[in-house]
Amino acid sequence: MADLFREIDEDLRRDRMLRLWQKYGYLLGIGIGLIIVGTGLFVGWQSWQTRLRDADAARFTAALASAQAGPSDAAITDLQVLAASGHGGYQLIARIEAAALQAQSKSNASGLSALRAIADDGSVDQSYRGLASVLWGLYGVDTIPREIIGGSLVPLMSPDNPWHYLATEVMALADLRAGDKASAIKRYQSLADDLGAPQSQRARAAEIITDLQN
Repeated sequence: MADLFREIDEDLRRDRMLRLWQKYGYLLGIGIGLIIVGTGLFVGWQSWQTRLRDADAARFTAALASAQAGPSDAAITDLQVLAASGHGGYQLIARIEAAALQAQSKSNASGLSALRAIADDGSVDQSYRGLASVLWGLYGVDTIPREIIGGSLVPLMSPDNPWHYLATEVMALADLRAGDKASAIKRYQSLADDLGAPQSQRARAAEIITDLQN
């Protein structure tokens, strides 16, 4: 008798499942279809994004290659176009590089203004703002007073800042431009003695100190 009731119960469950499937099964089919379509769209979108990034990388590399002989107008224009129409991180990198090339060219003032705008842009990641500040100080050292450069770079000279060493070197250069040889030597010495500084910077600082003391 128990087996009979169990069989009846199973038949009823199958019957209910069949009725439910007949009534709502199409919804499951639609759901599965949407998942398949959604997955296909996502994979397609990822592939499209990859192609865009690859294209931006190629454009950025080509612009840098053309700038190796000097900050040409063509290289600056290519980078500015990429900064305006690129995707992801290449937009910002191209924007900074275009401004830096301008600052090295006859359009020095425009380049410095562009770098300063990036450095002051609160929507830009702090590390990139720091890079823009260092480049602004480097290419503006001949025209911008040391006190103004220091206002931007001294905060970056904190040991825990990623731009600590470059900011210190640029400030030492600003000291020299301002005629403050003693302060410059002190900064260069701090770089030469810092075991955490890049070896190339330590060697350059030591060489400059030797030149300044002779």
